[in-house]
Amino acid sequence: MKRSNLFQKTLVWEVIIFGAIAAATSAVSGWNLKHTLTHEFESKGTAIVNSIANSSVEIIANRDISTLQSIIDQFLEIKGVAYIYIVDDRQEIIAHTFAPAVPTEISQKIIQRNPSWTGEVDSVVIHEIELSGLGKFIDITAPILAGVEGSIHVGMDLALIAAQMRSAMFAQICIVLAIFILSTIVAYIRVNQIYQPLIRLTEYADKLSASDFNAVVDIRSNDEIGLLARTLQSMSKKLSESFSDLERAVSDATQEMQISNTYLTAIITNLADGLLVTDRNGCITQFNPALTEMFALREVELKGQR
Repeated sequence: MKRSNLFQKTLVWEVIIFGAIAAATSAVSGWNLKHTLTHEFESKGTAIVNSIANSSVEIIANRDISTLQSIIDQFLEIKGVAYIYIVDDRQEIIAHTFAPAVPTEISQKIIQRNPSWTGEVDSVVIHEIELSGLGKFIDITAPILAGVEGSIHVGMDLALIAAQMRSAMFAQICIVLAIFILSTIVAYIRVNQIYQPLIRLTEYADKLSASDFNAVVDIRSNDEIGLLARTLQSMSKKLSESFSDLERAVSDATQEMQISNTYLTAIITNLADGLLVTDRNGCITQFNPALTEMFALREVELKGQR
């Protein structure tokens, strides 16, 4: 069965609306999630660098590198922490979690003064960096003893944020898709409930236009379609009665005319005097037997003659 334009338009608009909602929702949710995760990672990284900076002053002063290394290794177990390294007052990396070696990009930045350090000596600096072969990170830097003993760097993995965003957006898309499929099924059922009665009403109207007033339409709903069906049936009944009355009137008038014509013909035929009737152009339209007897015109066809 060919689907109605109503169903097609409804489905198209539903796809457009849900597509727009899904795109807008995904964009807003993705932005909010990224902002939230980034803020969480920055807060977590800041807490880590402050904790290590506050607890490692004496250890760095005593050059207890093994203890310092064990401290920073423990923080790698925290989700999102990608690396930690400590730079002393001589701008040398004295402890780190890179394996097997410190990336070139970081080594190049460790010069006379740490170039990543652009803030105040007692503040935390946060910026994004990219390391070849490792990815992108949020690098959080804090001074140790106001920068006198060096600085500590913690890298939070941005790839983890991207992975969580992909997972969350995939779940959201699945939910939107499920809602879309469910709403499409509901729309299909609902439009079909409207479409089928409209088809029956259209067929019923076609029968009425063909003067089939005995046709019926079985629609019993209490909505506008049911009201329209009852109105059409009432109109059909009134039209049927009007046509019946008209047919009776025409039949009566025809019968009366036939009686009148028969009576008039009998009078003309039995009239003793001759009768001749012509039109405005003088052509004979009617005559009686008395005329043909009077002028001996039995064998002549008079009608149409002048």
